[in-house]
Amino acid sequence: MASAKQQIIDSLTELAVLQDERDFLVLKQEKQIAKYRAEFEQATTPIFEKTNKKLAPVNQRISALQKEVEAAMLNNLDGNGRPKLKVVSTDALTAEVVQSASRREIDAETFFAEVPSLKRRGSSFWECFAVQIGKAEKFLGERINEISKVKTSLKVVIKSKQS
Repeated sequence: MASAKQQIIDSLTELAVLQDERDFLVLKQEKQIAKYRAEFEQATTPIFEKTNKKLAPVNQRISALQKEVEAAMLNNLDGNGRPKLKVVSTDALTAEVVQSASRREIDAETFFAEVPSLKRRGSSFWECFAVQIGKAEKFLGERINEISKVKTSLKVVIKSKQS
């Protein structure tokens, strides 16, 4: 039975051959269609130019109307600061206020005050906290480098030596 290193070498050798074959076939394909692509682009340029000229004002108006609808729905609030109109529909379109992804947060000082002093010991308490390195570095300065740890994660990247 081959060693793990030898198995990896064998796989990398086969992988290099297959990648070379793939690159050769793709290059051959590109050479074969280049003439047709150039002819197509030349023949369709007037169509794209004419359409893009007509599309520009349409796209500008679409963008303006989307912003207008969004502002109208998000600025029409009830007494609790929630949108009054959550869904507005026509035959063709519906505008709906949806909650974007959110995450719960607790201010560290509030959490600390909430936990009884006898429970403020041990790893289960301290695992509740994570330090924001950027803010901590501004607060502590260079000392942050002495007390911080770098966590490493490993992954395998296979790349060509030619690149």
